[in-house]
Amino acid sequence: MLIQFIKMKKTPALFACALLLFIFSCTKGKGTGYETYYGSFSAELLALPGAATLDVYVNDTKIDSLQAGKFIGIASPLRLIAGVPATISFRKAGTDLLILDTTITVTPGEKPALKIAYSLILGIQDFTSGNSNVSTDSTSFFLFNGLPEAMISDDIIIEAYLFKANQDGSHSATGITWSNLERNKLNPNMVTIRSLPNEDGTTNSYVIKLKNTATGEFIRDGFGRDYIAPYFEAGSREIITLSAAQLFGLYLFQAQYATY
Repeated sequence: MLIQFIKMKKTPALFACALLLFIFSCTKGKGTGYETYYGSFSAELLALPGAATLDVYVNDTKIDSLQAGKFIGIASPLRLIAGVPATISFRKAGTDLLILDTTITVTPGEKPALKIAYSLILGIQDFTSGNSNVSTDSTSFFLFNGLPEAMISDDIIIEAYLFKANQDGSHSATGITWSNLERNKLNPNMVTIRSLPNEDGTTNSYVIKLKNTATGEFIRDGFGRDYIAPYFEAGSREIITLSAAQLFGLYLFQAQYATY
């Protein structure tokens, strides 16, 4: 009787262990099944001047919206069935107007990344790999004048000058200029600079100053700064948008960039 009682006591414990093993096996199988039967994709909309929000569809089903300078499908994978062609389309937000589409077939576990360059102002509407022929220690870029008219009126003709920022806070002229920087237009002058530190350890930081051609003076923002400090991503081509944010009723120079 004592032996039989001990066996009865062990039975629930053994059953619980078996149940845990079963649950673990199912969970593990589910993860393996995902890798076996599905892939996923991500999408990025470059922060180009004039970029507008897009609705994202897989076949005919809307799955998300994509804003300029944002990603989708990174933190939460956008699942696709492996081996089955899927049409990924991007439409103007809130409409059926098709901007771009592509049909892809993923393999199990594959995660293609789509990068979209879409700008009404620049007339760009295409997928881009983001690859470039720029040296890995340099950056090539264009300037786009997105400064508000309330800050600099259209009757003021401005030129842009590139300066190197020194460690003591001073700025040294580089001789690089952009003439007649028209508002809401991409200046055709592409510039290439070294953006990584030099072999001697010195840094390469740059600022852009805007000159009023009528007065010959550099233009200052509402906080007294006469320069804009862009960010340069080494090995990339960029479009740098010169703009301004309004703080406490005053305009503050700023710059955004997008690689393409």
